[in-house]
Amino acid sequence: MCSVSLEFNKNVARRYFEAYGTRDIGVVTGFIDEGYVLYPGAGADAESRDGRKRDETVFFSAFSGIEAVVEDQIAGG
Repeated sequence: MCSVSLEFNKNVARRYFEAYGTRDIGVVTGFIDEGYVLYPGAGADAESRDGRKRDETVFFSAFSGIEAVVEDQIAGG
């Protein structure tokens, strides 16, 4: 049995989307592990957590009116 409650997981997801909606880069990147590495393939360079933070910052600047709305949230065992 999982020791993390479904309600806890739902709250984590809600916090992420709220931070995304307010463009809080500190909170958004706080969800990314220090050892994060993205291997995009097609010969592109691997991206670290810092690279992802830069990408998110650019994304927030480009799409300043973005909204993240959670209308329904379903969790199950």
